[in-house]
Amino acid sequence: MAPLVEYGTELGRILAERCTAVIPGERIHSYGKSAIIGLHGEIEHAAALIHPTFGKSVRAVIGGGAAAIPSSKKIGMPGTPVDVPLGYRDNGSVASHFDTMSIWVPDAPMPHEFVVVLVCTDGGRPHPRTPGLKLEDVRK
Repeated sequence: MAPLVEYGTELGRILAERCTAVIPGERIHSYGKSAIIGLHGEIEHAAALIHPTFGKSVRAVIGGGAAAIPSSKKIGMPGTPVDVPLGYRDNGSVASHFDTMSIWVPDAPMPHEFVVVLVCTDGGRPHPRTPGLKLEDVRK
């Protein structure tokens, strides 16, 4: 599993750099991560890629993020969708930022491949009405 953890470190950095090329790190509100492992893999391969060190790399690139990065993982064949859970980067309890983004790659993962996804947003849901912790209360 050690090589997958190392790959996860590097993937976290690469994917966060791609996100910050579109949204500057200080403007990133929410984030989430997911992995789909091909049919010849196992769920622990996904865990090794996105859990031990991936998040630390992401936080280093985006300039922080106190909350855990919500995640999902699964085993699948090409075109398998995955729902990437999202949460506010500095407090996972901000209700306006509970969300998901569905991702699929039509030709991946093949049996010996994996797909790793990082989603970053620059805001929460457009019209949140769910009761709970508000962003302005966290930012004070």
